[in-house]
Amino acid sequence: MTRERPNIVLIEDDVSLAHLTETYLEQNSMTVSSFDSIEKALKRRLDAPADLIVCDVMLPGVSGFQGLKLLVRHFECPVLFLTARTDDDDQITGLELGACDYITKPVAPSVLLAKIKANLRKSSYHPHHAFSVGELTLNPATHEFSVGDIHCRLTTKDFALMQLFAMNFGQTLSREYLFETYLGRPYNGLDRAIDLKISRLRKRLQSTAEGIIDIVTVHGEGYRLCIGSN
Repeated sequence: MTRERPNIVLIEDDVSLAHLTETYLEQNSMTVSSFDSIEKALKRRLDAPADLIVCDVMLPGVSGFQGLKLLVRHFECPVLFLTARTDDDDQITGLELGACDYITKPVAPSVLLAKIKANLRKSSYHPHHAFSVGELTLNPATHEFSVGDIHCRLTTKDFALMQLFAMNFGQTLSREYLFETYLGRPYNGLDRAIDLKISRLRKRLQSTAEGIIDIVTVHGEGYRLCIGSN
């Protein structure tokens, strides 16, 4: 599967830590733009939209707490605080201001990476450009997919669901995961909302690409995207 790397904005005034963090994230398939202050980050025009901001709290000039709303407004993505301020009140303040997560230093790079990936999933991160899974190509700009000579445009919601399966190609997605990620609420064990949405998408796929692409049921586990004989 070829897909775009998540774009991370890192705001950290500790040069050594910023370099180590940037290097580790880029080694793990992320693109990182680093800044040592919020003011500099707000002045910079990125080549591609940001997907998540990792921001220190104690910064020169505007602090992370003071600048959170400015960052969200400017970059239109979630902010994750990474800071040495470990006091419970500081953590509560950061989360109540709207941060998607609050991580205290020191933190193992692998844990930071896992937290970033988890928050990207929660924020419904999707590639901004067309990407492919085998013979299947999806274009987020037009909400179209193509496979072979077949081209089809989906509704916004159907495309978002299709894209979620494509981004997790080869995996079976549980109802719990689909509820949390696609519908934004926990699965209560009885709600059939996701089944109805998958049924609608299936009908669209069957009417345009029957026998080529489908969402199959894996009994007792969930649903999986199948392409061709996969």
